[in-house]
Amino acid sequence: MHGDVRGLGLMTAVEFVKDKASMTPDAELRDRVEMACYNAGLIILGCGANSIRWSPPLIIEKDHRRGAGNIR
Repeated sequence: MHGDVRGLGLMTAVEFVKDKASMTPDAELRDRVEMACYNAGLIILGCGANSIRWSPPLIIEKDHRRGAGNIR
């Protein structure tokens, strides 16, 4: 489950935790999400022990945004 979502502009980070009450980091879930995205054709960046971030190029076309949003 996600603990926090933060970012500035198009660069966004999601923190994964085991439960929201304790906010215990969930590095294993982060790794699974990162690999699932990679296997589906989307490269995301791990940051810290339990977070991922999206950092799209400065110039992005509508089709690229739609394509990334459709990756499952």
